Amino acid sequence: PDGLFTITEVECAGACAGAPVVQINNAYHEKVTAVDMDALITRVRDGGEI
Repeated sequence: PDGLFTITEVECAGACAGAPVVQINNAYHEKVTAVDMDALITRVRDGGEI
């Protein structure tokens, strides 16, 4: 592991209608699929905007 990411499971992100939800810094991403998650991780690693 490179320590770039921390994963924390929470009971409520306040966005039930958009579940599953991922929060990266202050940005929420709704209805995230496994493919979406791979793309988000790649974008963060490459220094892109989220």
